[in-house]
Amino acid sequence: MNRLSFTAAGLMWSAGVCCAQPFPAVSTGSLSGGPSIAYSISVTSNTAVGHSDFTSGSQRAFLFASPTLWPVPNGTGFPSGTTTPYIGRRINNALTTVGAGITGINSRAFRFDGGTIDLGTPSGFPTLVNTDAFGINNNGLIVGKAWDSAVNPSTFAFKYVPTGPTTGNMTLIFLREAYDVNDTDFAVGMSTSGSAQGLNLVNNTFTNFGSFGGSGAGAGLSVNNVRQTVGYTSHSSGFTHAFFWSPSGGMTDINPSVFGAVTSIAYDINSIGMAVGYYVSASTGIGNPAGNNGHAYVYYNGLFRDLNTWLPPSSGWVLERAYGINDNNCVVGRGNFNGVTKGFVMCIQPLAPLPPPCPPIVTDPIGIAQLCPTNPIALSVGATGDGPIEVQWQYVYAGDPHRRWNVIADGVNEFDGTPIFNASVSAAGTNAVELTPLGGTRGGGTWGKVPAAYMVRAVAWNPCGVAISNSSTLRILGSSCSPADVAYDDGTPLGTNGTCGSTSTNGGVNEGDYNAFFSANGFFDQASMGPAAIGMFCDVADDQGEPLPVGLNGATTNGAANSGVNEGDYNGFFNSFFVPCV
Repeated sequence: MNRLSFTAAGLMWSAGVCCAQPFPAVSTGSLSGGPSIAYSISVTSNTAVGHSDFTSGSQRAFLFASPTLWPVPNGTGFPSGTTTPYIGRRINNALTTVGAGITGINSRAFRFDGGTIDLGTPSGFPTLVNTDAFGINNNGLIVGKAWDSAVNPSTFAFKYVPTGPTTGNMTLIFLREAYDVNDTDFAVGMSTSGSAQGLNLVNNTFTNFGSFGGSGAGAGLSVNNVRQTVGYTSHSSGFTHAFFWSPSGGMTDINPSVFGAVTSIAYDINSIGMAVGYYVSASTGIGNPAGNNGHAYVYYNGLFRDLNTWLPPSSGWVLERAYGINDNNCVVGRGNFNGVTKGFVMCIQPLAPLPPPCPPIVTDPIGIAQLCPTNPIALSVGATGDGPIEVQWQYVYAGDPHRRWNVIADGVNEFDGTPIFNASVSAAGTNAVELTPLGGTRGGGTWGKVPAAYMVRAVAWNPCGVAISNSSTLRILGSSCSPADVAYDDGTPLGTNGTCGSTSTNGGVNEGDYNAFFSANGFFDQASMGPAAIGMFCDVADDQGEPLPVGLNGATTNGAANSGVNEGDYNGFFNSFFVPCV
C-alpha cells in the first residue's frame, strides 16, 4: 500500500539525522515574566495554547500568536460561579481551545471559542465532579477524563458533543482516559486496564495498540485522520518507549536510540505522520525522567532529529519537550531559556508543499436535492486509491453556526434530540447511503422539528490519506424555512398543491407568501374558524405571537396557548417576513 509521499526541498533525512535550518525557537513569553509551557498549535495563524504563571502567581491558560500572548478569559461556571481556565491543552483549526479550569474547588473542562464555557460533568454520574478536556477535533467533538478524587480515584473518559454556542452533552465512553480524537471520531487514550488503546466512537469498536514487553501500561496521545497514532507504552527494559502505530504497519518503537535514548514519549502527530516528543538519555538526565531535563525530538519515516541541533549557537535555549506539531510543521513545547522554563514555537523550514489528498474524491454526491416527505433518497460517492478505502457519511444542519458534523449511523438519526431521518448504510466502508426524512407534515414535510436544509458529505480514507467530498444540500419539497414561509413562489399554500412532484418552487419568503397569507382562503378566512384552523397554513404562531415548531401541526412545545388563527399569527408572520431564511 502507498503512504503519503514526502519530499523536502533543502531538508534531508539520512542515517537517523536530518539537516536544515528551521526558524529559531521563539519564546511564547508568559503572563508574569515567569514560567510557561505551550502544548498545542493550530494550523490557523500558527496560534498556540498552553499555560503560564499569571500576575497573581496562579497558573493561567493562554493563547499565543506571535508576538502576542493573552490569557483565556474567565467563563460561566457550572452550575454557578466562575470558571478560571488554568491550562490550555488543545486547539483546532477553528481556533477553538479546550483544557481545564477551576470552578470553586473542582477542576472543570472548558471550551473557548470567543467565550469561555464550563463543559460541566458527565450525565448521570453526580459524583464525577472533576473534568479535564484533552482533545478536540475540527468538528468540535471534545474528549477528556472525569474523576472524583475524594470518592473514587479512578478516572473515566468522556466525549462532549456541542449542541449550541453554550450547550452540549457530556457522556462517558469506554476508556479510562481519552487524549485525542480525529475528524472521523476515532479517539485514542488509555484503556480501562491501563494500556494504549483506540476507540471508534461511531460503533464502539476497540483497537489495542500493543506494547514492547513489560507491564503493557501505556496510552495513545495523538491521532491523525488516517488513524496514525503516537503515544507511549512499556518496554522490556523497564522504561517507557514512544510508539508510532498505523493501520497498515502496526506498532513501531520510535524511541530515538540513535541519541542514546533510554526512555521517551511521543506527544503529537500531524497529517503527514511527522511526530514530536521527548527522550531522556544518560547525558540528558536519566536519573530523573519526569523532571526538567531530556531533549525534544521529531520523528518522521524512521528517522529522528533532536530539535536542539537546529538551535543557533549561544541561543540560551535547551528544548526539553515537544508537545505539539501542526500541518505547517511548526512545533511547540517547553524548554529552558536562560534558566527559566518557557514555552517555545519552532517551525521546521523549508518543507515542500503537501501532496494532494489521497484517496481523491472522483465523484461527489448530488449537489442539491429536493425530497418528497417520507420518500428515501440515495447518495453515493466515488473515491480511488491504493489499499482498502473506508467511507464515512456525515450530516449537519445548514443553520448550525458551529457546523458540527455528525456521523450518519444506521437507523434513526437526530438533531438536537429530535429525529430527522432514517438512514440505511449497507456496511462499514460503503460508498452509498439512503436517507428517509422523518417528521411532521405542516408545509408538506420537514426534517423533524427543524425547517430548512441539511447538508450531507462523505469522508474517504485509506492508509495513505483522507479526502472530503462536496456537500449535498437536502430539503423536502414544500418545507417551510420560516414562520412567514407559508407558500410556494406562485402563492399556492405549501402542502396544498397536489403531489410532491409538483413543478411549483419555493425560494423562501417572498411575494408568494404575502399573497397566500392574505388570499380569500388565508388569514381572515381561517381566523373565523376558531380552533378548527389549528394546523392550517396561516397558523404560524401561538396566541402570543411566538413561532410554532414546524412539523407539529399547530402544537406548542412550551405550554403556550394556541387557539387557532388570530392576532398572534398576524404578528408572528410579519415579525418573520423581513428576516432572511436559512
